Amino acid sequence: MVLCYIYINCIGMLMVEAVLFDLHGTLAYVDNPVSDIEISEYLFSRGYEVSPQQLKAACFFVSMIDYPRYGYKSWNSYFLRIFWRLNVKVDKETLNSIVKLLQDRPYRLYSDAAEAVVYAKQHGFKTAIATTIAYFSLKRQLIQLKNTLTSS
Repeated sequence: MVLCYIYINCIGMLMVEAVLFDLHGTLAYVDNPVSDIEISEYLFSRGYEVSPQQLKAACFFVSMIDYPRYGYKSWNSYFLRIFWRLNVKVDKETLNSIVKLLQDRPYRLYSDAAEAVVYAKQHGFKTAIATTIAYFSLKRQLIQLKNTLTSS
């Protein structure tokens, strides 16, 4: 990760002691992420009138307020809360289809993600990985990173 190397070298002279990595978009990504429009169109096709804007607002609220408070363990419970916020009661088949769509497009680590974190650690920086993304959707990737870090 050349940018990380250059950045660390440039800030090193400023006596920076730690590097904070944001997981979403920095260390991990989703190929072709599921959009609010895609879910909204699916909901409309099933008879539920939820606009992309409403969905986006409810998702944001749940991710920033409800998730930290209640710590949902799965897409099912997470989206049930989103629909609760929208005051929409979806049938089980609709919920399961949305969950499957999300599960079929998982987060992936960038090929040099672990290398970048290891590089920072090896050069004496304290490191941390932060995200507002729900743990259950990133658990596999976080375990991969942890295993890489503990074996280095």
